[in-house]
Amino acid sequence: MEPILGLPRIFLALDNVEEIGAALTLVDSLRTKIFGVKLNDLIDDQNASDIIGTFRRMSTNGVPVFADLKIYDTPATIHNRVRKLASAGASFITVSGDSGPE
Repeated sequence: MEPILGLPRIFLALDNVEEIGAALTLVDSLRTKIFGVKLNDLIDDQNASDIIGTFRRMSTNGVPVFADLKIYDTPATIHNRVRKLASAGASFITVSGDSGPE
């Protein structure tokens, strides 16, 4: 695979990492080997902006964040949550396309 911006096309999945400090230490130790991070358990609606911002500030160019929350709700609620996550700095977000019409 061809590197992007000199980095591999690898997202480090931080699934089941329960402590932000442990996640940050792991990402810092692998920063030159990864393209970005995938977060799910560490993010909730109350702390999304802080957590995503912390990972985005880890390097000069920021660490791309994949918010893997698998959002499934009404279209209006999905729209609001995606807007908030994107505003917080998430580069990628998973949503369900099966939530029905508006």
